[in-house]
Amino acid sequence: MLFPVAHAQLFVSVSLLFQLLHVDAIRTITEEIKFNGNRSKFASLIKTYNLSHHFERPGITVFVPVSSSNDVFLTEAAWFGYNNSDRATVESILLYHIAESVTSVADMSSRKSAMTPLEGQRRLFFGSYNYGDSIVHTVNGAWILTADILASNGIVHLVDRFLIPIQSNKTVADYLEHPDIQRFSFQSIRLASIIDLQLKSATNSSTNRFTVFAPNDSDINIMPDFGKDILFNDTALLKSVFWAHTIENETVYIPRMGTISNYPAKAGILKFYRVGSDVYVSNNKVRARVVQPNIPVQNGVIHVIDDLLFFVYRNLRQTIEHQQKISFIQGNLHSLDAEIVTKLTDKTRNMTLFLPTDDAFAKLPQNKQYSIDNNGTHVSRLFRDHLIMYAERDIDSFQDGETFTTADGAILTVKKIQNVVYVEGGGVRAKVTTPDIGCTNGVIHLVNSVLFQRDFTIWDAIMGNNHLSNMKQLISKNQDLMAKLNASRNGPMTVFLISDAALNNLPSDTFEHFTANYNLILEALHGSIVPGVILSSTQITGEMEVPTLAGKTITLHQTETGVYIVGSRIRADVVIEDIWCSNGVLHITDNLLHLPTRNIVDEMAVQPGLGVMAGILDVIPSLKQILKDTSKTFTMFVPSDDAFTLLPAYRAQKLQDPILLQHIVRSHIIFGSSLFLEQFRDYSKFSSLTGDPLFVLREQEK
Repeated sequence: MLFPVAHAQLFVSVSLLFQLLHVDAIRTITEEIKFNGNRSKFASLIKTYNLSHHFERPGITVFVPVSSSNDVFLTEAAWFGYNNSDRATVESILLYHIAESVTSVADMSSRKSAMTPLEGQRRLFFGSYNYGDSIVHTVNGAWILTADILASNGIVHLVDRFLIPIQSNKTVADYLEHPDIQRFSFQSIRLASIIDLQLKSATNSSTNRFTVFAPNDSDINIMPDFGKDILFNDTALLKSVFWAHTIENETVYIPRMGTISNYPAKAGILKFYRVGSDVYVSNNKVRARVVQPNIPVQNGVIHVIDDLLFFVYRNLRQTIEHQQKISFIQGNLHSLDAEIVTKLTDKTRNMTLFLPTDDAFAKLPQNKQYSIDNNGTHVSRLFRDHLIMYAERDIDSFQDGETFTTADGAILTVKKIQNVVYVEGGGVRAKVTTPDIGCTNGVIHLVNSVLFQRDFTIWDAIMGNNHLSNMKQLISKNQDLMAKLNASRNGPMTVFLISDAALNNLPSDTFEHFTANYNLILEALHGSIVPGVILSSTQITGEMEVPTLAGKTITLHQTETGVYIVGSRIRADVVIEDIWCSNGVLHITDNLLHLPTRNIVDEMAVQPGLGVMAGILDVIPSLKQILKDTSKTFTMFVPSDDAFTLLPAYRAQKLQDPILLQHIVRSHIIFGSSLFLEQFRDYSKFSSLTGDPLFVLREQEK
């Protein structure tokens, strides 16, 4: 059988581990880094290049990348053109992680930057950003994960990546002329700089500070002649376009997470959006993706982008033709009736168009997609249903509850939920995923659902969804369940189903076990259906416990990163949300509720914050194989990555002994029992895999 990992939320005592974790006196920075769990990769580089003396100097601060960032470092170093086999290059990278002053997180707000020991007065730059209710502190855009680790000769901060590229000694103006990273070229913005020689001169001065968003020549869409004619025959416009890429007197770095505030550019306002792992910046309704953030230069920072900001020269029709992620719409432009084509190209109007993405159309059953595809009447109707002809509204101007009449006379209602804008039409609520795509005659907002399209049941949606072919086969074996999902007479329902990708990723013997024992799957499916209520992603708030058709309850959680569900202690994340149907709403998940699908080793691999122990098991293959055996049962108390990070240096060094390491890991494992937290009594005694006694104590519900 398969059992989930038991997380250590109780107090667990093993005599050997207690001795290992004995706290000792304050250490030097080198000792803090050396052989210390999450910092061992950085420590090995320091040792390899004989740089310990630099990290032993008094009065310094060191920013240490966690070991999990090492593979990314190797990839990024090659991307930036660094030669990892060149000793001088690697030494420079390592020394760039040292600040020549003792700098705590509290100090960073006033100091803003700190000098490094590298020649040329190369500096590190500090920032802070909102992330939910927390404040994220950064250095050169890298997230400080653990701050203010005191050492005898300074302070250590753990960061989420290596601090590359190293600050260039070139000014902004010089870097745009001769970039250090050879794959980039900025001739377009460099040539435009002649329109304002005073600003160009200022960006060449080391006493000023600038943040510049520089379009990479190879990434810029080739501007058609009609666009060039407008831009280059209007001196004032050309100057504004140049200014729109520049923030004066600020050094703004972009962290991998967190909210980035709007900033006034020399022309217009720069706004930032996150879409998945990508960051976009916009000015005057023109968006560009940040191709490479955080290139530090002598007088500021440069972010490489893939398009020219500020200059709007395409109408709605032309913009649709060149927009990404809407190939279904683009393939049907030729089917539009003449009236809609005229509207989309009308120079006298200022309109708003909510445009469904390819992912939005993929939520519709395939037969529904086929009925729209290349059907001029249906495509034109769809455009009218999403088009407001009498108002151009950017994302910040929408008010919660505001209503609009579409070109087809239907009503759209705007909802603002936790600062996210949604639009409702025909019982479908769609999230604005890409806002403010500027056009000469209006604005486009991309949305994640097709409005007014829900005239199909949940069973229809399953039958016609490319991500649910396995679920279709399994559900079709039970006529009663199939009928429930296809009927509306019993009221609405909310359904959570595992995707094909997740199901196909299961070990073959696990999947065969489930299919051979169909009642297990059937029970789990009934436990994934919430009857009598529609719970879209926006209607799930905080933590909600709801009943299912199986009589079991599941708990729904709304977080910063999305929705996840827990059923019988099994967690599943929603990967495709809000497939609106006539009899409810369907969500696609990455795991099967109620039935454990992963062994302890596989579960550890997908759980955040357990990377160190997962890595340790890789070097103890015999124990790893034992824990992968699904015919046996285990309870394992898994130390988090933070627990390893807190190990004193000389204690962590003992983990280099493979015999001792294996003994310690085995001391965390109970064989023959699968015990959840509520099953432990105060002062329970167990025998670990080593035979050592293991005691569990309860204290104030912990």
